[in-house]
Amino acid sequence: MASKASPKKPAEMQREVVTVGLDLSPIQLDTGDGNVWEFNSDPSPAEFGALQDTLSEFSQMGKQDPEEANIAETIQRLSDAMRALLVREDQRREWDKVSYGIMAVQNIAMVYIPAMTGVPTK
Repeated sequence: MASKASPKKPAEMQREVVTVGLDLSPIQLDTGDGNVWEFNSDPSPAEFGALQDTLSEFSQMGKQDPEEANIAETIQRLSDAMRALLVREDQRREWDKVSYGIMAVQNIAMVYIPAMTGVPTK
């Protein structure tokens, strides 16, 4: 009589726990004017894309005829993209009141990007 082999139990797979160490706390930027802005350290692709697009537009303005370049509109879009990345609603309201100019908004963006991505800008 042939003996029946007992079914084998599947081998248990064990995996180690991997700790990534993500720090998703807000990125704080002190602009030296009494404001410490708290920006999202993990923006959505749409939020980060809007910032990248407006920075790209901003850098292309120097190559355009000044009369064709809508400088005020581009600056407003850049400011809006930065405001959207603020974590706190009270800071979004304050951002509109402060009304930073061209260089301030660009500098804030250029400090935020490497702080968020870990990759330095030019």
